[in-house]
Amino acid sequence: MSRPTRTRMLALVLSAAACLIAGPLALDAAPGGGNQRGNIDGTTVRTDGSALGNVTVQLYANSGGNYDWVAETISDADGSFSFRRIQAGSYTLSGALLTVPPTESCSGSAPVSVVARQTANVTLTLTCQ
Repeated sequence: MSRPTRTRMLALVLSAAACLIAGPLALDAAPGGGNQRGNIDGTTVRTDGSALGNVTVQLYANSGGNYDWVAETISDADGSFSFRRIQAGSYTLSGALLTVPPTESCSGSAPVSVVARQTANVTLTLTCQ
């Protein structure tokens, strides 16, 4: 193989490697494009501020007055919960707990805004009866 051919092949390989490395980074940095997802970290609590575990937490997208179900999780014993890779936008969290036997019923909701490449922290307060 001649020297000019080797030089062209090396340039081609280096160009391809640069595209593989810079491609996703350039896409994420582009305004209005790339990674438009964020995260939600939250805690479910009673009105007195004490942690409330095993709460079913549902996430609804707010779209033109409608609430579209997006995801669901159950809070840990310490009340913590999370949603990952959620499309940026406005949402409502809804929480509910019904003990068995039915000695206590708790519910509540809270708005949350998800911003691209950020984590929203929210406290979901439930009223129990």
